[in-house]
Amino acid sequence: MLQKLYMILLAVSTVAMAQGPAYIRNINSNKVLDVEGASVNPNTDILLSERNGGNSQKWSFDKGYLFNKNSGLVLEVPWGGEAGTTLVQNSQVQWRERQQWKYDDQHRIVSIYDPGLCVWGGDFTATGGKAIVDHCRDDDNTQQWMFDRA
Repeated sequence: MLQKLYMILLAVSTVAMAQGPAYIRNINSNKVLDVEGASVNPNTDILLSERNGGNSQKWSFDKGYLFNKNSGLVLEVPWGGEAGTTLVQNSQVQWRERQQWKYDDQHRIVSIYDPGLCVWGGDFTATGGKAIVDHCRDDDNTQQWMFDRA
């Protein structure tokens, strides 16, 4: 029963997302999620950057996973992740909840691992700040994201 409910939630979360590669843009800062140094290596930090058209800034959502176009790796909350933890890219592991996400009706990217954690875009004016997870807050535009078709 729980598995069926989980799959329904994942299906619902894909409705508002762009199909195919997209820039994941924070509503507050207008910065996009980007892999540090356009690396293709696992455990590389995710940054907030000005959009530059690079593949390290393009992501695809598939069955709860966010895949980076440049590396093919997925967005992950590192082991033991809690509020303030920097997001990384890592090799996909089936059913690893630290790598699974849903996009809710408030435009937040919510962790399946801990539904109380959302991707946070900060209040950055400079490029290069780390993308982290933080406690989900209602109507907080630092946690609101748009998927802009690439």
